[in-house]
Parts: sequence; structure tokens; C-alpha cells
Amino acid sequence: MKSSIRMLKRPTSFVLASFRPSTLKRSFSEVGSSGGAFPFAKIYSKGERPTRSAVCISSVLHSLRPCWMALLSILWGNFTLSWMCTPSKFCRVNTTSWQPPLSTLLRFAALVLAGLVLAPVVEAADRDKLLSEPGVYGTFAAFRLDTDWAKRDQASRIVQLAVLKGVVEQHREKLAIDVYLLRGLSDYADLLFRVHATELRETQQFFLDLQGTSFGKHLISSTVFSGLTKKANYVPGMPDNLKAELKTPSEPGPRPYVIVIPIRKDADWWSLSQEQRAAMMQEHTEASLPYHKTVKRKLYHATGLDDLDFITYFETSRLEDFQSLILALEKVKEYRHNRRFGHPTLLGTVRSLDEIIEVLAQ
Repeated sequence: MKSSIRMLKRPTSFVLASFRPSTLKRSFSEVGSSGGAFPFAKIYSKGERPTRSAVCISSVLHSLRPCWMALLSILWGNFTLSWMCTPSKFCRVNTTSWQPPLSTLLRFAALVLAGLVLAPVVEAADRDKLLSEPGVYGTFAAFRLDTDWAKRDQASRIVQLAVLKGVVEQHREKLAIDVYLLRGLSDYADLLFRVHATELRETQQFFLDLQGTSFGKHLISSTVFSGLTKKANYVPGMPDNLKAELKTPSEPGPRPYVIVIPIRKDADWWSLSQEQRAAMMQEHTEASLPYHKTVKRKLYHATGLDDLDFITYFETSRLEDFQSLILALEKVKEYRHNRRFGHPTLLGTVRSLDEIIEVLAQ
């Protein structure tokens, strides 16, 4: 009991450090090399009195890799978990409402994650390639947390957020996954996932796995956009001086803000000739050049994949420059063909997954 009290007094950042891969590899190897026994556990049905019978789970972690997140979800949500203890510490408890101490849950979650890390790993996806090459699918999925999430105690939230990290890390073998914090800046959602994949069904499987976990049960879908990256359509025909300016590198340093704006063009836009559209897009590009260094943009083509034509993704450290950019673009002729611009516009911050987990664990 004293150990669990000490754990509760530690900051959330310390507790969540046990879920980081580097920590998991070290702690797991230390346990194995020390010659001590791994933790034992048994799953009990509700109402069943805990006994000293236990099953060592370390020997099966490798085989659980494809579905470990479901295992942890079941253990937390539907069963009572009992750990071995000395007879002198046994006491009569009401097993229908008994909850394991926080330290026990954290160790169990860390052990499961360690099994994931130590299992045979397929080479991770080439993130740079997925983010830069054409022909890659980009999906934006925004979620808000249901009202029940705020009612969960911190121990429960930490265990379920460990599941979130496990699912993300597992699917990074084939996907480039970015998670953003929208809470406090957007009415639409708390979280935004941006996923890049060469096969859209891999993205679908990621979200199926995520929403099938105990954490995923608290996610309410707000909006989902899917598009495809392509080679620049109009830039090759622009003047050389304009193309040279577009190649000017952006200002160095982090860009903490992210904005996503879906766009749909009217029928008149698509009835224009290629030359007419190219002339309007050159005007569009010239208007955006003053903000090229401070506002990073990426375009996704969504026609036929969604009820949109484009998904525009921006990163910046200067929201005032982004606002000036949008005001400048509203003045060009091309903007008049926007049938939909935003609705929703998603605004959030660029955070690491560990930082987001720490915020949601509070």
C-alpha cells in the first residue's frame, strides 16, 4: 500500500516514463538478467475470490503482439486482476469492487508494452519517404473524448493511454502517424491524427485497432478526411523566378501550431481550361510568397475519395502570418471558386505523443 501511495505522489511525467520504449527495454532486460521471477498474474471473473494460483504471462508476450492491446483492454474493463502476495498480506476483500493498486497496474502495463518492444519487429516505415513522395494517402481523423473519460480515475486513464501508445507504436511499422492536441483551441475535437500510408486499408486497420481498445471506446469521431499526395500540377508551368522563390528554404525552428482546412471547388472551376486555372494559381502563388518562409503547407487531393477536392495542411510558429496569408488569398480570383473553405477548420498544437498522453492523463 505504501508503494502505491508513493507512486501516486510522483508527477505524471515520471509515471508515464515507464511507457517509453527506451525505459521499457532497459527495465525488462534488468529483470531478466537479475535472475528474479517475472510478475505472476491470474484473471478472475467478477465475484471470484482471489487465490494464490497464478500464471506467468512473460512467456506468452511474444505471441500476443498482434492483439496485446485488446488483452490489456479486457483485463482492465471486464475482469479483476489479482497479483501474488505473501499470505501475511492476504485480507478479505470484496472482489466485485476491488481495484489493483496503481503501481501494480503500471508495472503490468509496462510489462505488456515490453513484450511488444521485444517481439520480432518489422522494419519501421520510411517516414521521410511517406511525407515527401507523391502517391501517398493522407488521412486526417479528429476525435473528442466522451464525458465518461473525465470521470475515470487517474490510474485507469494511465493504463488506457498506455494502450493508445502501444497501438500507435505497433502501426508505425507501416504508417507515418502524427498526433496533435486540439483541446482548448477547437470546438470540434480533442485529438487529431494525421496518418500517411501507401495503402489506405492499412490506415483503416490502425483506426479499427485503436477504436477497439479500452481507450478507443471513449473516442467520438468528429470528422475524417482522406486525400492523396500528387506532383505539383501548376508549378512546372510557372516562370523560373517564381519557381526559384518557391524553393527557398523555410525559417528554421519548431512550428508549434497546426491548421487543417478542407476545400471544395465549384463546378465552374473544373469547367475552366488548364491554362485558365494555371493563370489563377500563379496569382494564388504570388500572393502566398511573402509567407512562404514562416508558413509550411502540404496539399492533399481528395476528389472522389471524399466530398472534398483538397485538404490543406499548415504548420507555423506565427499565427499572425497565417492569418495574413488567408486574407491575401481571399483577394485572388481563384478564391471565388471555393464552394467550401473550412467547416471545420481544425486548429491545434504540435506535441509529442508522450506530451499528449501526459495532458490527457491529468
